Amino acid sequence: MIYSSVKKETGSVQSREDLPIYFDLYSPVTTKTRSFPIILFLHGFKGFKDWGAFPDACEYLARHGFCVLAFNFSKNGVGEKMLEFGQPELFASETLSSDLNDVGDIISRLKNGELRSDQVMINTDIIGIIGHSRGGHTAIAAAAEYPGIQAVVTWSAVANYNKRWSEEMISDWESKGYTEIENSRTGQVFKLDKVVYDDAIENADRLMASKRVKELHIPALFIAA
Repeated sequence: MIYSSVKKETGSVQSREDLPIYFDLYSPVTTKTRSFPIILFLHGFKGFKDWGAFPDACEYLARHGFCVLAFNFSKNGVGEKMLEFGQPELFASETLSSDLNDVGDIISRLKNGELRSDQVMINTDIIGIIGHSRGGHTAIAAAAEYPGIQAVVTWSAVANYNKRWSEEMISDWESKGYTEIENSRTGQVFKLDKVVYDDAIENADRLMASKRVKELHIPALFIAA
């Protein structure tokens, strides 16, 4: 069934590091007694929930009978203004572990009812996850980490993030404790602290999609586009 209207509810919950995780919850407009499975939508590196066609994709999925929760990772550098990178100090320390923990925190808030819809019922027994680029990498790790996730889709995902670090970046981390990257969309230059690299190397068995995908025994779709 395709629903003609979708409602978007906005809010935030706190991460385990007591940082806000801002979210948009899309759901079909229907009677409040209706229950729908939920899809978690993860953005990528230097991304955010409102980037590009993400809102349109979330609305499309909601029209087809899902609740869709798109959220900003707590350290993605985008704060209350939603479309601006106004917190570069958080972006500098955004590790893969932090992103993966955020997914776990979101699932916990859904399960305990802290994160809910005023529009419809959310069936938290059926959780899917979709991620774009680095978000797809995290989606694979999350699907292996959290038993509540029952299906996973990746969209132009990275397979092994440790292969993304250039020799120049590693040299910077070793000599200065940080490296710098440019946001081609805004022209901003951001620092990435060495903790980002250290976390990925030290926790590779938990974080790398190419390792964790072997643990999956759920429906999975990998889209390369």
